[in-house]
Amino acid sequence: MSVHGFNYYEAFYIPYCLSYFYCLDCMLIRRIYCVGRNYAPHRVEMGGSDRDEPFFFQKPRDALVSDPRHIPYPKGTSQLSYEVELVVLMGKDKSVHGYTVGVDLTKRDVQNEAKQKGRPWESAKSFDNSAIIGQISTNSLPEDVRIQLLVNNELKQSSCISEMIWKIPQLVEKLEIQDFSVCEGDLIYTGTPAGVGLLRRGDICVAKLLNLDGTDIVPQLKFTVV
Repeated sequence: MSVHGFNYYEAFYIPYCLSYFYCLDCMLIRRIYCVGRNYAPHRVEMGGSDRDEPFFFQKPRDALVSDPRHIPYPKGTSQLSYEVELVVLMGKDKSVHGYTVGVDLTKRDVQNEAKQKGRPWESAKSFDNSAIIGQISTNSLPEDVRIQLLVNNELKQSSCISEMIWKIPQLVEKLEIQDFSVCEGDLIYTGTPAGVGLLRRGDICVAKLLNLDGTDIVPQLKFTVV
């Protein structure tokens, strides 16, 4: 709409839209799905059964941060928890367009309090900068890879994705059974293995996606909590 030569569409609509879209590997991100308890040892350490069905939650697009150098310690928590994960970027026809390593940050004390009160724990999972992601690879995903997380050079988490209870096609199927469409541009954080723990300011995190011979598949994701 133009009034007296002033284009309201260009002045307001376009900047508004662009602020709500995140482009990754030349693809607009649509949704960010996260899978809970997809590794049996992690289920047990979180107080569940190793036979539980996986559950899903979402993070907003603007919680996503790609290959950062620094992550600010969030407000309203004294228990910031790390969770390293394989992250896949979905393409057309529910195919995997790309993949990388990511870190899902959680306000663990906020989550635990919400659980005790029977309330949703979105505020513990969906805050700014809580979905950290490395560089996307569009090469074929090897049959098995290892994800690792080191904090201050100390190995905290390490597991092969063959240990995931529900594989990527099964996760897609289970999402759609629950009426969550999986489309081009969706990210899926596929779950974290055992070894989750807390971060402090000054901690240096390095997340890795490795071949079984120990070589990097994607560049290491390294950031400092500030």
